[in-house]
Amino acid sequence: MAGESIRVEDSQVTICTGGSNLLTDTLNTGETITAISTTKNFVDLVLTGTFASAPAVGKTISVYRRDLNIDGTKDAPLPVLTNYEHKFVGSFNVLNSASEQVLPLNGIYCPHDAEFYIKNGSGQTLNSGYTIKATAWAWGPAA
Repeated sequence: MAGESIRVEDSQVTICTGGSNLLTDTLNTGETITAISTTKNFVDLVLTGTFASAPAVGKTISVYRRDLNIDGTKDAPLPVLTNYEHKFVGSFNVLNSASEQVLPLNGIYCPHDAEFYIKNGSGQTLNSGYTIKATAWAWGPAA
């Protein structure tokens, strides 16, 4: 049927590949982060990785968005673990397993260019080589 809304996606991109282990209760601000630059309004993230040991049930990895080009070319500050983790946008619920986990976080509002950072709250080390991939999308009219 013409006129209904459909999901219009950009191609999936890798925004972070963990070059080192991410210890528990730390942010991945030391990693190279690729910014999302899109005219779409939402982003789906996928975290893929393994842990040194199985996390306890109910643990999470938090996601923070750093807004870019919000005042001309000026950006929001980088997240800081102890006093500026801003802007929390969701969390990955981790499994009680050290095996590879592929964890989705869907529908994050992203009104402009942004970077995404994670804080490991799993209680276990997230092994190096983890990836975060992003697919930007928006609602659009069907043809």
